[in-house]
Amino acid sequence: MTMDEFQSFDIRGYLDWIGTPYWEAGPNVAHGWIGIQCLSCDDGHNHLGIALDRKNYSCWKCKARGNLVDLICELEDCNLREARERIEEFQGDFTEAQERPRLEDEGQDILPKSASKKFPTGHLSFIRKRRYDPDVLIPEWDLFSGGMLGRWKGRIIVPVKLDGRIVTWIGMAASASRSPKYLAAPVEQSIIPASETIYGGDYVRDVAVVVEGVTDTWRIGKGAVATLGMGAAAMDAKLARLANLPASRYFIIFDAEDDAQMNAERLGRELKVCGKEVEIIELDAGDPDDLSDDEANDLRKELGL
Repeated sequence: MTMDEFQSFDIRGYLDWIGTPYWEAGPNVAHGWIGIQCLSCDDGHNHLGIALDRKNYSCWKCKARGNLVDLICELEDCNLREARERIEEFQGDFTEAQERPRLEDEGQDILPKSASKKFPTGHLSFIRKRRYDPDVLIPEWDLFSGGMLGRWKGRIIVPVKLDGRIVTWIGMAASASRSPKYLAAPVEQSIIPASETIYGGDYVRDVAVVVEGVTDTWRIGKGAVATLGMGAAAMDAKLARLANLPASRYFIIFDAEDDAQMNAERLGRELKVCGKEVEIIELDAGDPDDLSDDEANDLRKELGL
């Protein structure tokens, strides 16, 4: 690949296509760069910067770095040949006419063919290490194994539902060594891409606890809803879905880091404009998934879930 091909690669169109939220301004985003969630850091913030000219990337937190080919291999869990083909595919402006169509919702099963209810021992062990009971978590959230072969091997398939229908899914790495930690379903295999929807909204009633990630939702339990990223490009779509929930009271509990708290404040202001009663709860450290079971249960009672 040449530097010219790197420079003419439509990074925004590509990130939109694979359903990866990105930030063009704000904390951690320097001029001439866009930020995404780091592929190596174990958090949900935009520590990884991608240069808009050369398309090289680096993380200011964990110091991971690489070029465009490396980035695509990590984001799609693909090989070098496939990454180079993707670079050729996204040359120039990725216009709306070129965009892959989303699936029509015709009641079909959209999960990958490899998805299975048979969970390898390693997957079950990973779930237990995260302090969850697989016998409870798997049926409660309708989880699947990604299978033993293909793109989704070594991952837990997390269906994202809207009105009872699976509209997309997240592939969650079932080991700490697998990267990236989360892999969104491609846009053309989704009815609504993960970048434009929320997780857990079907279970919200009078009270909504808004968190950032899938495991935060699991820890708080039903009534919690995850934003799945707060990229500026899809902010309006996510806000509309949150505002249309049946809840009248919203509690926002994001990571304790400064950039997460800025996102919480911004989201809170937007929800208040929509006529919602909003309270932001700040954690001393970590994120909601770090709460103990007792702490999570006490919080549920306190918030009226």
